[in-house]
Amino acid sequence: IFGDYVSLWLAAEAGVDPGPVEVLTELKRRLAD
Repeated sequence: IFGDYVSLWLAAEAGVDPGPVEVLTELKRRLAD
C-alpha cells in the first residue's frame, strides 16, 4: 500500500495523471476476449 501511495504522490508532484494506463487497458481487453 505504501508503494501505491508513493507512486500516486510522485505522479501528482510531476503533474502526471495517474489514471488508467492505455497499455494496461488494452491488455485487459485482449485477455478478456
